[in-house]
Amino acid sequence: GLQERFFLQTQRYASLSALGLSTAADNSYLTENGYYRITAAVSASAFLLTAMAAGSQSSDLDCLMFSLAQDGSRDSSSHDRCW
Repeated sequence: GLQERFFLQTQRYASLSALGLSTAADNSYLTENGYYRITAAVSASAFLLTAMAAGSQSSDLDCLMFSLAQDGSRDSSSHDRCW
C-alpha cells in the first residue's frame, strides 16, 4: 500500500496527509464511500492504521473497528470476516 511505498522511498512511515490523502482536522481519512474513518499512529519505523465504522456502516455491529500494523498483523473488534 501507500505506507510501504513511502517507506521504501524514504525509510520511514508517514501521516495520512503526507501520503496525499485528504484528511479532516483530526488527521483522519474518510474512505471514498464514507463507510470507515481511518486514523494512523505513525513513527519512523512503525504504523498502526485503525478503521472505525462510519455512516451506514455503523449499523454493522460485526465490523465496527479493525486495525492493521506495519508487520502485517491485523485485529478486529469482532470478527475475522471483516477482513
